Amino acid sequence: METYKLRIKIGNAEFEAEGPEQTVKEQFEAFKLLVESSPRGVNTTAKQPSTEPLQAYEPLEAMDSEDLRRLYLFSKSGDSLSLAFPPQGKDRQQQALLLILYGFKMLLGQDDASVGALKDSLEQSGFVVERVDRLAFPLTKAGLVWKGGKKGRGGKYRLTNLGVSQAQSVAKELLGSL
Repeated sequence: METYKLRIKIGNAEFEAEGPEQTVKEQFEAFKLLVESSPRGVNTTAKQPSTEPLQAYEPLEAMDSEDLRRLYLFSKSGDSLSLAFPPQGKDRQQQALLLILYGFKMLLGQDDASVGALKDSLEQSGFVVERVDRLAFPLTKAGLVWKGGKKGRGGKYRLTNLGVSQAQSVAKELLGSL
């Protein structure tokens, strides 16, 4: 199999990938979506390097855990959760998946969630899901969710940093509507 390489710079944003052609192209499409949705946009003009020191990264403002807990119901064993107030409207299943991954991360301390645990949580929340991978595909393509592990029930999902930010926005919006 031939290795496909792509390296491109759009303003200050850079993309570099190597691997199977289809995978690299999918990653590049996700990169383009991120660049297009960037709140600052992409500066396409060349600029001189800054002499100012780099500013420290400021993490997202943490949500109040009591407010966050209102969105979830927990199993008796405390190792799984479901949504007490599932999102409504367009893309509600993808929003539910983001919220469930966010709950696993923030409340259960699990960065990764197995396909089986996600399917169970989604079904307990009131969503009928045949395949988690199909539900997660748009989120993965947008760079919000990362998929790892083996195919089928052996796979795992986790939120990217951008996904955490998006899940937090969905959670705040849902809490505001309660």
